[in-house]
Amino acid sequence: MRIEHDNGMAAKQQQLVPTVYSVKQLFLKATGLSLLFALVLLLITGLIFGLVLSQKLSQFLTITGLSFSQAKSIVTKGITQDPKQTDGKTIILILGLDRVLNKQLAQPLTDTIILASIDYSSGTVRLLSLPRDLWSPEYQTKINALYAYGQDRYPNQPERFSSEVISQMTGAPIDYTVVFSLQSISQLVQMLGGLQVTVPTSFVDSEFPREDIDLSTAISQAELYQRVEFKQGTELLSPERVTQYIRSRHSQGETGTDLDRAARQQLVLSSLVRALLTKQVLFDPNQVAQLYLWYQATISPYIPITDLVSIAYALVPVSRSVVFSSQSLGIYPDLPAGTITHPPVKATDNQWTYTIRNQQLFEAEIYDKLGI
Repeated sequence: MRIEHDNGMAAKQQQLVPTVYSVKQLFLKATGLSLLFALVLLLITGLIFGLVLSQKLSQFLTITGLSFSQAKSIVTKGITQDPKQTDGKTIILILGLDRVLNKQLAQPLTDTIILASIDYSSGTVRLLSLPRDLWSPEYQTKINALYAYGQDRYPNQPERFSSEVISQMTGAPIDYTVVFSLQSISQLVQMLGGLQVTVPTSFVDSEFPREDIDLSTAISQAELYQRVEFKQGTELLSPERVTQYIRSRHSQGETGTDLDRAARQQLVLSSLVRALLTKQVLFDPNQVAQLYLWYQATISPYIPITDLVSIAYALVPVSRSVVFSSQSLGIYPDLPAGTITHPPVKATDNQWTYTIRNQQLFEAEIYDKLGI
């Protein structure tokens, strides 16, 4: 299994060492929140298969509340049904919510937006990040606000609006839409008792938003923000520290850029994957049961566990040649052929945005980078 990046990202992203895993340990590394998606996509299915064949199944069933027949039904149904797909590919829209707790005035924005294309014939999984500031001319808003508007349009399924608009804008047929939050990552870190991360560069963020205040009453800088600091070296991060490390965006120099923030997300999530794939976790029925319960509470509303099994099972024949390819859109004028650009703010209601230069060429780039 290997990971590929397009040329636009290669200069800034850390190189990863190719590794091949057995089916029971099959997982896919990727950038940003897609790492977490890759983990739940294949790890839990592999663990279910492994546990069904082990003597520890009884403990797993006790903790999860599943009967043997229910566990068997999940696996059986999953491996006998085809995953949702179009022309041999499943397209998944991944939305990462970045909303500070207890801020009643804050709208939920999806600051991570990724289209994932799974090709069952080759094992290629392409991940295309869409800029959160991409402008929707039809709805006169950035695409990261679509989820918030969806709460009015589809109160019980707000992600549906994001899926509809992004599918219309890109021309990509979306089979599933998955919503993650930073709290999802914190929960996993809590299960592990902390997460060991090697911080490559020291930085200080003096304007990290506090999570324990009410924006309707807090007015001073001291009330709104706190100072967080990370020093170069290895640290066992608590769930709170992990969230700070991922979210920080106001440090000085390159450590305060969105690109560095994405790199920190990658570092945290790759560390999380490694921690979850240790023998202590893989062969601990209690830990595996907690992962299953976490999946049921967090992801199953978007991808039912049986669909997860069918997706993973469809990849088994090409499991040893799975490739994760991380893509990004070309931005004009940095790239002369770029299909999106940053226009004058007056053109988009005085907001900093990216706009599509040519719809036909934009869709062609989307199709090319998703392999559809």
